[in-house]
Amino acid sequence: MWVSFKTSISMLMTPSIVFFPVLMQGCGSSYSPPTGDKASYCANFKESSDCSLTGWLASWTDLFSPDDQPHGKCQHLPLRYIDSESSRTMSFSGKTVCGDTWGKRFNASTPVHPVLTVDATDACRGKVDFSSKVPADAPAQEYVRNGALQFTIIQGRVNGTRVLKFNGLYDGRGGPWLNDEGKHVQVPTSDCDNIWAYYGGETLFA
Repeated sequence: MWVSFKTSISMLMTPSIVFFPVLMQGCGSSYSPPTGDKASYCANFKESSDCSLTGWLASWTDLFSPDDQPHGKCQHLPLRYIDSESSRTMSFSGKTVCGDTWGKRFNASTPVHPVLTVDATDACRGKVDFSSKVPADAPAQEYVRNGALQFTIIQGRVNGTRVLKFNGLYDGRGGPWLNDEGKHVQVPTSDCDNIWAYYGGETLFA
C-alpha cells in the first residue's frame, strides 16, 4: 500500500471484485484535468446547496496530491472512486498515476477501506476517515489514532467544474504529524487542503 508521511493530507488520496465505470462525461483520451493551482481553486470554491446522495457516486481526479501527479513513465490520471455501500455510507478507492490501485473496488478483502458518511441533514457534506491507509506499524499511528486522518468533504463548484473540497488534518483543526524526514511537526489549521475534480458519471457495472 502506498503511504507517504508528508504534512499535507492530500497525498493520502492515492495499494476480488473489479468494477468498470461507464464515464458519462470527461472520459477518454481527450480528457484534460482542470488547470489552476490549489490556492486559486480554494479561493474560487462555491459550496453547493442542493445535493443528492448519487451525486457523490462518481470518478474524480485528485488535483493536488503531491506524491500522485504525472511524472516520468507514470502518466495515468490520479483517479479516485466513490462507491455506494448503503444509504449514506460510501467507500473510497483509487488508482495512482503509476497504475497502482487501493480500496474495495479493486480488492474486496483489502483492509484499506476509507469510508465516507454523508451528513444526515446536508447531502452536500460528509466525513471520511483515511486511517485504514496507514499500516499498523507506521510511525504516524500515534497521530492516526487521535483522528489525524479524519476530514470533512464538501461538494461544490469552481468556475463551473464540479469538485469535492477537503479540509486539513484533524478535520481541519491541524495538529501534530510527521514530515518527509520523519520529524514531528505541527500542521496548521486548513479549511481547504485538497480538491478532487469530477471525471465521470456514477453508473457502475460489475
